[in-house]
Amino acid sequence: DNNDLSNSNVYLDREDDRPLIADWNGNIKVGDPIYMHDANFALTPPEAILEHIDDELVQVTLTGAVDIWSIGYWFADAIFHPCRWHNHRDFRPEGSKRDDMQWRHDFIRETLLAVGGNTTIPINLDGREVDLATIVGLDGEEVAKRPFTPPLLLIFGHKKKCTLEKRFPVLDSHDKQVKEIAIDFLRNMMKIDPRERKNCTQLLQHPFLRHEF
Repeated sequence: DNNDLSNSNVYLDREDDRPLIADWNGNIKVGDPIYMHDANFALTPPEAILEHIDDELVQVTLTGAVDIWSIGYWFADAIFHPCRWHNHRDFRPEGSKRDDMQWRHDFIRETLLAVGGNTTIPINLDGREVDLATIVGLDGEEVAKRPFTPPLLLIFGHKKKCTLEKRFPVLDSHDKQVKEIAIDFLRNMMKIDPRERKNCTQLLQHPFLRHEF
């Protein structure tokens, strides 16, 4: 339901030249070879948070990868209610400037530590990559060894963390197997490297969506 068809919101899919509408709160820079930028919105994935690396705009993502992260964000809200997946707004101090990098780094650091796995992402169309762990002061190899632990905050609490030991009404109404495949389904969407996130076709084959509840 987006009626804003301004030039900055209409893009072409590289694969088949289909038109795309991508309204990221007016923060897409016209002329960039991407459809994502820091949207200043809760659903923004890690690769869209850092606007500049070595004074260069992060210039590439895979079509759909941003949307998969967004779906994962809402799925976490559904299964972990009354807790939710944290977002970069939770780390932005009141009164801070939008271009202040410290709170962005804090958000990415905590996300990497929670999600684990590969922390290297592409940043341009020529194959250049960057390790997000290095940028925020972490060791990428150590982060890769960390287990997937959703970074959850209480919806109505001020940055009050939730743990998987907490009772979640939706998950706890099912057996252990359903809990495990639900978290695995989430894990497949919340990969730091957008190239590793499952696409919609792959996700539709996941046991969670094929389970008879």
